[in-house]
Amino acid sequence: MTKLEELINELCPDGVDYKKINEIAPYVRGKGLSKAAINSGEIPIILYGELYTTYGDYIEKIVSKASKEFTDKSRLINKGSVVIPVSSTTKEAQIGKASVLNVDEVYLGGDAVAFCPTDVVIPEFLMYVMNSKSFEKKKMKCVKGTTIQHLSPDGIASIEVPLPPLSIQSEIVHILDSFTLLTAELTAELTAELTARQKQYAFYRDYLLDFSNEDVTKKIPDIDCSNVEFKKLGEVCDVQSGGTPSKKESEYWNGGTIPWLASTVCKNKKSVEEVTNYITEKGLKNSSAKMMKEKTTLIALVGATIGKIAFLPFEASINQNVAGLFPIDENILNADYLFYACCTLYSKFQNLGNGKLAMANMSFVRNLVIPVPPLSVQENIVKILDRFDKLNNDMSEGLPAEIEARKKQYEYYRDTLLSFDDKACSHIVKVERERELTRTKAIKWLKLGEIGKVRMCKRILKSQTNTQFGVPFYKIGTFGKKADAYVSNELFNEYKSKYSYPKKGDILISCSGTIGKTVVFNGEPAYFQDSNIVWLENDESVVLNTYLKYCYDRQPWRAESGGTIARLYNANIENAVIPVPPLEEQERIVSILDRFDKLCNDISEGLPAEIEARQKQYEYYRDKLLMFKRVEANEK
Repeated sequence: MTKLEELINELCPDGVDYKKINEIAPYVRGKGLSKAAINSGEIPIILYGELYTTYGDYIEKIVSKASKEFTDKSRLINKGSVVIPVSSTTKEAQIGKASVLNVDEVYLGGDAVAFCPTDVVIPEFLMYVMNSKSFEKKKMKCVKGTTIQHLSPDGIASIEVPLPPLSIQSEIVHILDSFTLLTAELTAELTAELTARQKQYAFYRDYLLDFSNEDVTKKIPDIDCSNVEFKKLGEVCDVQSGGTPSKKESEYWNGGTIPWLASTVCKNKKSVEEVTNYITEKGLKNSSAKMMKEKTTLIALVGATIGKIAFLPFEASINQNVAGLFPIDENILNADYLFYACCTLYSKFQNLGNGKLAMANMSFVRNLVIPVPPLSVQENIVKILDRFDKLNNDMSEGLPAEIEARKKQYEYYRDTLLSFDDKACSHIVKVERERELTRTKAIKWLKLGEIGKVRMCKRILKSQTNTQFGVPFYKIGTFGKKADAYVSNELFNEYKSKYSYPKKGDILISCSGTIGKTVVFNGEPAYFQDSNIVWLENDESVVLNTYLKYCYDRQPWRAESGGTIARLYNANIENAVIPVPPLEEQERIVSILDRFDKLCNDISEGLPAEIEARQKQYEYYRDKLLMFKRVEANEK
């Protein structure tokens, strides 16, 4: 039982009281100031917009100042106040987002409200409650307006919130603060890592496409710079812009199924992330909007996005602020290569405008020059840059701490799933475990010696190996790594036919050095050092090799005396006991753990999923912690 559970059982076994916010934290409404009054003095002031853009859960430093003559002491708040914005002009802004003030004597600007907790509620606890999803549903009932939203201070002040004892509030704050810190650290590290990756990727891409650089030929295999032509885009591409159907004609838009893209989709990514507008066939025919083929390169022609590009994964129409480029002859110019070549043109667009609104016309685009090497070279470049592009845009690199955290989480889940011990369960795996426990009667606990026999390769003498050629020979020091010794093909074939040899899929186990380390034998010609590297020759109609590997990874190896072992002997392996459920259950467990293993080890997939999962986990846990049973009137 956790400390929190102990406190709840001790102090409020029958539930907790619920109080209106204004009963435990009366509010102070802010006052609007003129632009002249802001940043013209020394009086710290909180502006409502900064609660969205500048401040997080905790306000540690005030960024705006106001003139003394414009301040009103009735709007003065102190450390411990819970501040919220009550006005919003964008859908993205979370109206009513709560922050705790950690600074004394601060003035409150217009469209901001501060709740001042009494001694019955911890400010941080109130903040977490007001940011919870359960509270948000109640809060949104107090919001009026669509384009500009306004939150009623009286309405939010009348919402009831749980009020457990202070010790429980404190423990919840401690838990959620830890989650918040981890999230902040992860975000900062990801941002820094992504920025570095983007710079590295852009440098390498431009380097690869610089055919005037002879080093490219030397350093990048299969890249030949000797036969490269430099062509204007208009010579090798069909270059078109689009248009916008009249917004006055509803039949051009209502019920539309044709994607219609503006320059905002151009984000220098080999994708189009979101389609927000669709037009009808009639809208397409009666406007200058044009359909673009799949694999068309899009270039933004105006404004903040000018020169940025995108790559169409589907057919779509475009507006007048976008140019669409597609190869005239795909036997001369690869569509994917065209996208990457256009990435290098961004600086050309940035030189337009001279401080005014930048705008590029179609003539400018058609006259831009790109290198056009032979088609085979283009395809090689695309393969290289596609790999880099995936790594760059997955937001999945680096973060060893996060990977380590994921490994620990995975190992915990793995061990719990394989323990078949209900005491080891937590709320995280109860759903999975309930299913398992229904099959408990079918589970057998078997020694590995009852499942199969320990096997090893025939001994190879040092004089029978060499360091240059033949079949790789793995010793304990190179197990799971690159072999540094070889045996002749003749000797390998002889020993393989006469003596024990693993089959594809068998789980090899190290018996010294890193004891218990496992490698799945891939079936490729290799030989293994006797007694140091062994495997269990088992019947897969009883126990799957894939299931065995996860059992091995739990490291059940014990010395017969119970102490630490310096070497793993056959007896240690044969006497190790593992749970053996039916094959169907083994397959299910392997399927679950394989997914975890992939998330753990595949950085291109794992971390984006992990970031999202961590956020959802945090929100779920936060809301769970803040959910209390209400004390009924007859229980008081």
